[in-house]
Amino acid sequence: MTGGGRRHNTFVRGNGTRGGRRSGGKMPNRIPVGPVRATAGRTWQRQGWNGRGTRAGRLQTLLVRWGLPAFCLYLTVFLLGQQIQLQGLERRQAELLLRRDQVVAANAVLREHVARLASDEYLEQAAREELGMVRPGEIVYTIGESGSGEGQ
Repeated sequence: MTGGGRRHNTFVRGNGTRGGRRSGGKMPNRIPVGPVRATAGRTWQRQGWNGRGTRAGRLQTLLVRWGLPAFCLYLTVFLLGQQIQLQGLERRQAELLLRRDQVVAANAVLREHVARLASDEYLEQAAREELGMVRPGEIVYTIGESGSGEGQ
């Protein structure tokens, strides 16, 4: 059994307790042990479940040991960046909503002012104060400033 590192499957003959015809079970009487290989000391060892020693096994081990943690780290960093960006956008949204409310309030004040300017009462008051206009039949009394010409 000291082949030059040749890999092959070996079977152990069962005693009939795991199945076969004697116990009426459905399991085979031969139990596969798995691939075996010769080591430097000419003793035979059973390979582990990950198939160390084969190219596919090494790739699987590499992916499990480095690929999966690297992917998890990338995913964590990506999601953390998204969370920070989301918080910034929520803060900006709150600022814009506050600014919108201020503009809506200022707009309501201006609309009220425009409505007041278009009223007949305001037009009459502005014509009296700024242009000095009077209604027909009204008498205007003006009071002069006292002391503006005296004493000089």
